[in-house]
Amino acid sequence: FYIKNGKWEKDTTDLVWYKGKWFYLKNGKWDQYTDTLFKKNGKWFAIKSGKWYKGKDIIKYKGKKFLVNNGFVQFEFSGKVKVDGTTYKIKNGKVA
Repeated sequence: FYIKNGKWEKDTTDLVWYKGKWFYLKNGKWDQYTDTLFKKNGKWFAIKSGKWYKGKDIIKYKGKKFLVNNGFVQFEFSGKVKVDGTTYKIKNGKVA
């Protein structure tokens, strides 16, 4: 649970720094099973298992798949990329 000033912040959906890592909170709770994308301050963050994921992967979001690398969606990238043995064609960060 996300506690701020002694109160459970149940309306909070955000990334929160705790013990050296960024965690994804949804409705004031750590959502440890979520793989998603999260927009904050104009940037799209990759979330895997409820934590900010800084690796390279393809993450599904709202029915579409996106290339993430170093924790962010790679919107500026177009071309082919190999992830976990599979080659993907990418256009503006989205699997084509």
